[in-house]
Amino acid sequence: MKKILFSPLGGTDPISETNYYEGAMLHIVRHYKPNEIYLYLSKEILEKEKNDNRYTYCLKKLLETEDIKANVSLIERGDLEDVHDFNIFYDDFYSIISNLKNKLSKDDELILNVSSGSPAMKSCLYILKELDGKNIRAVQVATPEKGMNEHNHKIKGNEDIELLWELNKDNIESKNRCSEVKYTNLVELKKKEFIKKHIMNYDYSAALDIAKTGNNKKLQTFLKLGQRRLLLDLEAVDKYAREVNFKKLPYSNEKEKRKIFEYVLSLEIKCKKRYLGDFIRALSPIIFKIFSLVLNKNCNINYLAYCEKNSKGIYVWSEEKLKNNPNILHVLTDSVPAFRYAEVYSSTLIILIEKLCNNHEIIDLVKKLRIVESRVRNIAAHEITYITDERIRALTVDSGVSPNGIASNEIMETIKRLLKYIAMNIDGKFWDSYDIMNMEIEKVIFK
Repeated sequence: MKKILFSPLGGTDPISETNYYEGAMLHIVRHYKPNEIYLYLSKEILEKEKNDNRYTYCLKKLLETEDIKANVSLIERGDLEDVHDFNIFYDDFYSIISNLKNKLSKDDELILNVSSGSPAMKSCLYILKELDGKNIRAVQVATPEKGMNEHNHKIKGNEDIELLWELNKDNIESKNRCSEVKYTNLVELKKKEFIKKHIMNYDYSAALDIAKTGNNKKLQTFLKLGQRRLLLDLEAVDKYAREVNFKKLPYSNEKEKRKIFEYVLSLEIKCKKRYLGDFIRALSPIIFKIFSLVLNKNCNINYLAYCEKNSKGIYVWSEEKLKNNPNILHVLTDSVPAFRYAEVYSSTLIILIEKLCNNHEIIDLVKKLRIVESRVRNIAAHEITYITDERIRALTVDSGVSPNGIASNEIMETIKRLLKYIAMNIDGKFWDSYDIMNMEIEKVIFK
């Protein structure tokens, strides 16, 4: 296994002139015994090295004393004066470390000295280690606990460098002051933040793509739950909910109500995300369902009792069955232009509601939905066009049901108000069901 050390140099390198303990660079070499050593020299450090070879001399002596076989390379930055500038080091260190990592095989290691150099240098090395910590160790060196005697000895030349080496207390007895920096990988932390943002935007597929790069299986299962829930795949939802022990799904024991409510929740998410084209195009199924249930619950009319399936399996009005209820037949033939015994549409059901229902609020609400479906939904479904709230209002402004037109949030509110007329007594917190689920997912992200 090969070890490569990358080390900036600082004020206590190579050996402290105040306590005569070796600085971080020498101490890491002593205890990690690297095969290759790369020293990073700023302008000030390079001038000192050229003056008396203090860094290479002491390093050479340590390698000889400890019988360490290592190639030493100097990375000289003679024009680098602004050692406080983080931006300078980030680009330079990134390039150097990338090149060094390319030299590593599977079992090799790159050691970064994060105790020497300026604060900007240290910060850059911390971050680069965290961005891609594979095969990288960030090593810090503590100051000695004892023997911190103050001296004003200043090195003047090669003779003093030799003396300083002889005074190195670590040569007598070296207690290992190295420790490796271990904390959450920044890339992983950033991934978690991205996942959180995606789920708060109800984009479970995007969140799952990121989560799959990690090992949090419970998180992946939870995100699959959210993904399949938006797709209304309730069988898969139940499967994943059991796996993560999530028990906060509305109407979990009432199949028909659950299908309706989950569909309405998915509509509301489209509305929240401003996917208004998708929102409008998805209205027809729920409008038809609500109209049919309004008829059933408030007018005691089950339209299916007056229908039959045609050769394609589609429900159409049955002439024979309608004759059994002359009242309904009379409404249809008198009020529906050119009424035919054809497929049942919401446009037909609303006529029955208007003529046979005595609740004026219901009539006003269904009219509003029908206006949206007839004026906006068909355009969104059959034309290549854009849909905005302004356009929805413009298309419904002269409808007679709303003087200012109808916006998407009003459509959602209309649907919610109609649900109470089809015997869906919805607990208020059910409307926050997705957000409750998201909070549970967030706990799993940051566990």
